[in-house]
Amino acid sequence: MYYVEIILNVPLNGSFTYSTEDPSVQVGIRAEVFFGRRKMTGFVVSVSDEYDEKKNAGLSKDKIKPVIRFIDKTPLFSKEQTEQILPLLCRRSTFCNASVRQTRFRQRQLRF
Repeated sequence: MYYVEIILNVPLNGSFTYSTEDPSVQVGIRAEVFFGRRKMTGFVVSVSDEYDEKKNAGLSKDKIKPVIRFIDKTPLFSKEQTEQILPLLCRRSTFCNASVRQTRFRQRQLRF
């Protein structure tokens, strides 16, 4: 069992832990996961074969949701690029607010 950290475009800081049986998973590929009731696409930012319960606020392994599927076979970002991009994407003020601004802009365009 492998545990992957995935960042999603949601207004929350940090990444989310999911499980997978796929040994070929790599940092920088896209993954489709359930976030609540919605299917979402995010980026894998770390892979581990050990589960860190402290990092996941005491959540037991049984509660970790599985990855639905991996979209890419090869990474879209190198490990170095991911390390540079990750702090920007995980900050609420950058990744999430940009998507909210784009949505509002599209809504304004539809009104006219």
